[in-house]
Amino acid sequence: EACLDNIKDAVSEGRIVKHLPKKMSGLRVQETLWRVVKENDDGTVDLRQYTMSNGVKSRRETKLACKNKIKLLGYDLNGLRETKLSRNKSVYVIEDNFGVALTNPPVIIPFVNVWRQLQALAEKNGGKEPDVLRKNNLIEIKSGTYKGVWRVDSVKNNASGLALDLAKPAYVGAYKINVLLKTLMKNGLRIIETDFVGV
Repeated sequence: EACLDNIKDAVSEGRIVKHLPKKMSGLRVQETLWRVVKENDDGTVDLRQYTMSNGVKSRRETKLACKNKIKLLGYDLNGLRETKLSRNKSVYVIEDNFGVALTNPPVIIPFVNVWRQLQALAEKNGGKEPDVLRKNNLIEIKSGTYKGVWRVDSVKNNASGLALDLAKPAYVGAYKINVLLKTLMKNGLRIIETDFVGV
């Protein structure tokens, strides 16, 4: 317990800065393709994947999954041109999100063709790119239940809407799970710009 207290004291000094790369290139997807089974009314898609044995598909052993459309590359084109994937009803599952654009309403940005997505959002916003909230950003909430400074641990697209997992940056063990983003924006969410001398 004394060791944990020492860690809390050290972190509370605010001298630790986590670098958040601004690199937008790359494609963060699972390597194996999935086949589209059907589209659901709630915006999700049922997927199927055959297992391989010595290079041959086994129809006896399949994996099933249900993913939100926004997590799929090749399905419904994600606003892009037609591809071989879309013609064959095959998709890659995008594992990571680049962030969430703080537009009205907020928009998840999957980690694929990020710059193109930001350009499209800028066009809708009079030529100005929206603020993008990303994992490990520090945010300040000006009022309400979550008033204070938090670190973003994850961004989720839940059935109830976009939500964040939050942690207090200054000490260990303070978490808030599935906090609705629209609530935080209503209460004055602001992304804090940090550098190597702290906030």
